Amino acid sequence: MLRGKDDDFSVPKGYDFVKNNKNKFLLELQEDAKYQHDAAAKCIGPCFNAMATSVVNTGESECMTNCISKSIESRSLFLYLKYGGKN
Repeated sequence: MLRGKDDDFSVPKGYDFVKNNKNKFLLELQEDAKYQHDAAAKCIGPCFNAMATSVVNTGESECMTNCISKSIESRSLFLYLKYGGKN
């Protein structure tokens, strides 16, 4: 089990990119998740109007789907313009 504990642990050179950009990636991932949660939270007010029961009716469901997809579409457009179409 401990046979290779003293061996040299060298990481391939390509992994330097991952190491150097890890925090930027995690920050962007967190920002994207926060944006999606904020968008969903903002869509609840205009979409859910029959709060008497715990059941979501079809109109509310479609409204939420359209609202959230429109916000993600808008964010995608801003990211496209930010990065100039580059990945």
